[in-house]
Amino acid sequence: MLSVQAQQLSYRFADGTSLFHELSFSFDVTRSGLVGDNGVGKSILAALLAEQRQPSSGTLTVPASVTLVSQEQTFRHTTTVAEVLGVQDVLEARQQIAAGSCDARWFECIGEQWTLPEQRLAALQAMGLHLSLQTRWQQLSGGERQRILLWQALTQVAPVAPQLLILDEPSNHLDQEGRAWLLRQMRGYAGALLVISHDRQLLRQMEQIVELSALGVRCYGGNYDSYQTQKARETEAVARQLKTVQRQQKQAQLQAQKRLEQAQQRAAQGNKSRQRKSQSKVLLDAQKERATAQAGKRTIVDQQQSQRLAEQAQHLRAQQHLLRPQRLDFAPSKRHSKAVIVCREMVLPYGTSQTLSLCLHGNEKLHIQGANGSGKSSFLKILAGQLSPAAGTVALNAETFYLDQHFSLLDPSKTALQQLHQACSGFTAQELRTLLAGIGLRGEEAHRSIAQLSGGERMKLALLLISRQSSQPVLLLDEPDNHLDLASKILFAQTLAHYQGPVLLVSHDESFVCDAKIAQRLRLDGARAGAIESVVAEVAEGDNQ
Repeated sequence: MLSVQAQQLSYRFADGTSLFHELSFSFDVTRSGLVGDNGVGKSILAALLAEQRQPSSGTLTVPASVTLVSQEQTFRHTTTVAEVLGVQDVLEARQQIAAGSCDARWFECIGEQWTLPEQRLAALQAMGLHLSLQTRWQQLSGGERQRILLWQALTQVAPVAPQLLILDEPSNHLDQEGRAWLLRQMRGYAGALLVISHDRQLLRQMEQIVELSALGVRCYGGNYDSYQTQKARETEAVARQLKTVQRQQKQAQLQAQKRLEQAQQRAAQGNKSRQRKSQSKVLLDAQKERATAQAGKRTIVDQQQSQRLAEQAQHLRAQQHLLRPQRLDFAPSKRHSKAVIVCREMVLPYGTSQTLSLCLHGNEKLHIQGANGSGKSSFLKILAGQLSPAAGTVALNAETFYLDQHFSLLDPSKTALQQLHQACSGFTAQELRTLLAGIGLRGEEAHRSIAQLSGGERMKLALLLISRQSSQPVLLLDEPDNHLDLASKILFAQTLAHYQGPVLLVSHDESFVCDAKIAQRLRLDGARAGAIESVVAEVAEGDNQ
C-alpha cells in the first residue's frame, strides 16, 4: 500500500515565520480526510506533498505521482474554458485545416482527437453547465469553475490518473446539486484520495481522518463521526490527566515542605546538643554531614519530580489550549426602525432573468439561494453599489458592508494587527490583541502579514472587522462559511443569529443557514425564482430528522 512519510519536516515563510517545525509522521494512502484549525498549515502541507512547494528542512516521501486541486487556481484574464480543458490547440488546428492548411504539425496536434472538444463540451452539459468553449474563465461563477476543475481531476483514468489525488476544500462554492455530484464522483473514484475539508458530508465518506495541529500529525481510523467520538474521549481523558497531575504537584509540594520542616527541626536539635555538649563534637559533625547529604539528595529528587510533573502539566495544557473556544460578537449599536432595502422589478445583469422585488426591514435576515451561475453574487454586488441592475430600481436606506469570496476588504500588505487597528479607532493595542486572540491569532501571529494567513484566518479577520462596526450595517455575505473550520463555522452562525441588524447571506450549507436562525429565503432559480419563502418549517423539519 502507498504511504506518505515525513521526517523532521519544517516549513518557514520568506520572513522567517515558522508554520510547522520538525513534523514526523507516516500514514497509508487510502481515502483520507485532512482536518485541522484554520491557519495550521493544511494547504501548505498539501502543496508540499504535491511538490509545488519545498520544505525548509526535513524529508518527505510521497507516491510517485501526486495531483493537487487547490483552492486558488490562477489563470490569465483572457483564459477560456477551452484552454482550461486542454482542447484549445485541437480547436486551433481544426480551424487551420478547415482554412486549407496542409501543414503536418496541425494533423500531428489533433492525432486521434478530432472530436475531443465536442466530447468535453458534452461532458459539461451533462453536468448542467451549458457553456461555450470560448467563454472566458473569469466570467464563470466560483461554483462553475470549481466543478470543471474537479471533473477534470476525478475523471482521469490510468495511466494518466495520479497515484494520489489531493482535493483542497473541494465543496467550496458548490451549490446543493454540485455537492451531490461531488459525492457521487468521489464514491466512484478508484484511486487514493486525500481530501482537505470542513464539510462533514465529505468527511463521512473517508476511511481515516488525519489531523494536523500545533502538536503534530495524528491519524484516526474511521470516518468523521468516528473521529469526533475519539476526539471527545481524548478531551475527557486530557482533562482527567491534568487534574491528576495537578493533584500530584500539590502533594509533592506538601511533602517537600514537610521534609524541609523536619530537616530544620533536626538541625535545631543538633544545635541544642552542641550547646549542651551532651554528645561529642566528632559524632555531632558526622550526623550533620549525613543529614546534609540526605537533604541534598532529597532536594534533587524533589526537583526532578517537580520538573517531571510540570512538564506533564505543560503538555496537557497545550492540548487543552488547542480546544480553547474562540470568541466573536458584534459591537452594540442602535437597531434600524425602517425599511433598509427596497428593490422594485429589478433584473440582474447576470444569472436569472426573473424580476426581483423585495423590502427588507430592521433586523430581518434573508438567505439567498440558487444554483451556481444564477446571479447570487451579482445580486449582492448590486446592493453593495459595485454593479448596476439591468432593469428596475434599488433603494438603500442604511450603510452596507459587503464581504465577498475574495476578501477584497483586506490589504494583503498589512499585518492582522495593522488591519484591525486601521478599522477600529479608539482601541488600545492590548484590546486589539485580545480581539485577535479571540479568533485564534495569538501572540506573534497577530504580526503575520495577511498574505500569509490561510483562507479561514482571512475570513475570520474579515468577520472581526465587520463585528467592530459602530452602526448595524446591512451585512452582505457571499459564502462566508467557505474556508472556516467547523468550530469557527458554528461560532459564526451563532454570532449571526444574535446580530441585531439586517443580513443577506449566500450559502450552500443548509446546516449553517439553520444555525444562523435565518427564517426567510429568496430563490434565484427554479419555478419559484424571485419568491421569498419562509424557511422556519424547513428548519424545524431538518431538526427532527
